[in-house]
Amino acid sequence: MKITLKRILSIMLAAAVAFSFGSLFAGASLSYGGPCGDGVTWSFDDDTGAVVISGTGAMDEYAIMYRPWHNICSEIKSVSIESGVTGICDFAFY
Repeated sequence: MKITLKRILSIMLAAAVAFSFGSLFAGASLSYGGPCGDGVTWSFDDDTGAVVISGTGAMDEYAIMYRPWHNICSEIKSVSIESGVTGICDFAFY
């Protein structure tokens, strides 16, 4: 009986923790970004699906699989390249 009660309590506790994490992130906007060149950065807003490339100078060259935003490519809906960015890598948004 004690083992069954412990299992039930463990399952209930795990469900409560999972529910609280789910509600913590519900409706939260995720943003990604970082450097993509010397003086150039990128940012992504998952609410709008927008990528913004900003800064001054040229973007680094990346192979397709190594672009900083590679894991979210299917979620990108628009790209803005701000003035000051002088070069974009060959396969940036392939």
